Amino acid sequence: MKIRIVERRTRSRLPLQPLPLQPLPRYPLPRYPLPRYPLPRYPLALSLLALCLALAGGEGLALADDTPSDPSAIAIAAYDDALELTDRNERLDAFARAALQFKRALRSGAPENADLWTNLGNACLGAEDLGGAIHAFKSALRLDPDHARAHGNLGAARQLLPGWVPRPEEGGALDTFLFWHSRLSPAERSILAALSFLIAAAMLSVGIARRRSWLRNLALVPVFGWGALLITSPGFDTPTKAAVIVVDDTMGRAADSSSAPSKFAEPLPSGVEVDILEEREAWRRIGLSDGREAWVPTSAVWRLGAVPE
Repeated sequence: MKIRIVERRTRSRLPLQPLPLQPLPRYPLPRYPLPRYPLPRYPLALSLLALCLALAGGEGLALADDTPSDPSAIAIAAYDDALELTDRNERLDAFARAALQFKRALRSGAPENADLWTNLGNACLGAEDLGGAIHAFKSALRLDPDHARAHGNLGAARQLLPGWVPRPEEGGALDTFLFWHSRLSPAERSILAALSFLIAAAMLSVGIARRRSWLRNLALVPVFGWGALLITSPGFDTPTKAAVIVVDDTMGRAADSSSAPSKFAEPLPSGVEVDILEEREAWRRIGLSDGREAWVPTSAVWRLGAVPE
């Protein structure tokens, strides 16, 4: 056993001799003939079948693309369908459905679209919802005071109110002074505010560096413009007080209680334009354009610009 172990150790210590590398033999690749498959017997029939399938698939895609997916397009299609009806009850229901679609379009991301508000007013007017129509037209004019359709339709809707309902006066001294506010979009007002600030800062810097008092005083002009644009930007907009009664025969109470006596001889019809003077949990104190005040339920009055449910 000892001799074998010694022999193994001696063998393991022998240096290994590298073997010379032999080139690999190169064998020629076999050349197999390609298989020949028989051609179809009816190539023309198969081609026509493929063409028909392609046309059918293309027509299906076209029909799928023609289906409106935009909420505004769906609302307009519903409004057009309502115009085609002749039965009064069917027209009322169809216009009410179109009004719901326009409300969904406004909630889906376009609450600042005066055209959508005007279309909603037209749908409400077709559904004989006078309060909703006046609210929508007033909301459109709040965004675009020069909207011709909203102006005309609002005037027509006001003619449907009782004669004793007071009408608010359009415009005022402040609206005349800030006429440019309604002509500019929020993005344009923001850009002009930034430019006014830069001009004012440059004029102040040059006036201080060169000791020009007249230039420093002149910088007050763009500062005033910057302040006016800043307070009218969307970030500084305060909730409007203007609102509309949307529930017919709303009782104006002397206090915020359903048991309080009536403030007016007649209930307020849907479509009366008011101002919200005070807000409580379930009641709103409103003011008419002739100065009279009353309390009405919160659900009976909608603030302008608020998308109704």
